[in-house]
This record gives sequence, structure tokens and C-alpha cells, in this order.
Amino acid sequence: MNPFNWSSNQKIAAVLTIVIGVIVGVIVGYFIYAVSGGADGVSSFARWLDYPLRSGWIWWALTGAVVSIAVIYIRRLLSKSE
Repeated sequence: MNPFNWSSNQKIAAVLTIVIGVIVGVIVGYFIYAVSGGADGVSSFARWLDYPLRSGWIWWALTGAVVSIAVIYIRRLLSKSE
């Protein structure tokens, strides 16, 4: 389970999974922001990204990264038990 002992392919896959999790987290966060009445047009996504702490997209990105790490951890646990 030690990530320092993983092969380079496993490390690259883990980083890509985390990046995908961050992107999905930001998109889900914006959709929730837009549905709750915060979005008013095409430029609102860029405006939402301009204020990472106030708008909260940084927290959505971190949540996506944590979920990705949890998925990697669970996958490694399940493959080790078989």
C-alpha cells in the first residue's frame, strides 16, 4: 500500500485519477452553484473561478481529489485481498 513502492505506471495512473477527480469536482461544484441561482450567463463560470475561496471551487476540487484517493485506496485493498 506504500505509494513509494508503486511502479511508475501505477503512479502515473494515480496522478491522472486525482486530476480527473479534481476536474469532476469543480464541474459538479459549478453545476450546484448554477442550479442554486448563482449563474447568470456564459461568463459566470470564469467569474466563479476568479474567487476560489469565496465561491468555493477550491473546496470542490479538494473534495474531488479526496474521493479519487479513496477510490484508489479501495481498489488497491480489493485487489490485494483477492
